[in-house]
Amino acid sequence: MASNPTSRKKFIDSSIILARSFNFHGLDLYWTYPKSNSDMINLEILIKEWRSAIILEAKSSSKQALLLSLAVYYKPKINGTLNYPSKSLAKSLDWINLMAYNFTSPNLSRVTRPHAALLDQDSGKNISGSAGIEDWIKSGIPSKRIVLGLPFFGYAWRLLNRKNHDLNAPARGPIGGGDGSKGYKEISEFCVRATITFDADIVEELLLFGNNMD
Repeated sequence: MASNPTSRKKFIDSSIILARSFNFHGLDLYWTYPKSNSDMINLEILIKEWRSAIILEAKSSSKQALLLSLAVYYKPKINGTLNYPSKSLAKSLDWINLMAYNFTSPNLSRVTRPHAALLDQDSGKNISGSAGIEDWIKSGIPSKRIVLGLPFFGYAWRLLNRKNHDLNAPARGPIGGGDGSKGYKEISEFCVRATITFDADIVEELLLFGNNMD
């Protein structure tokens, strides 16, 4: 869609009509994630054209302009290689939503790790929500236009040794099927029976339940 001018216009026009028909305050684009420089160029064009269309629609309808936001990778450079057009986005968006979570999972790490740390656990790696915010500001996005995304889910590791249950404790994969992710309801139920510890270094809570760690 983003690479084709005709498709972009249809998408933009239909999104504005939809937003107005349901009395939405605005629109948010969820693109996870652009995979190439061409994708980034097309994203920049899409956002620019979208903003222009929103301004024109507001003038013609005499209504307040719709808000426009974008869900983004937690840093302005995806996987350290692919840059968002930050300065251009700053001119066209009301804010960006940083997806500061899914840093790891039981399928990716055989030791327990924070998947949504607010602060850095390991000096120099800069894998955290705070590191992401700092990098986005440096890239040209004003701090007042940055929203930190927080997950309503967590991950559960199956520990090798219950006595070793802190961060970086050896584990043998996820609990249950899939990737070990647990939703808010499941976590709330765990909290009733689990031992809860708060790690101030990363600003994250850890739950110990049975022989497992969430």
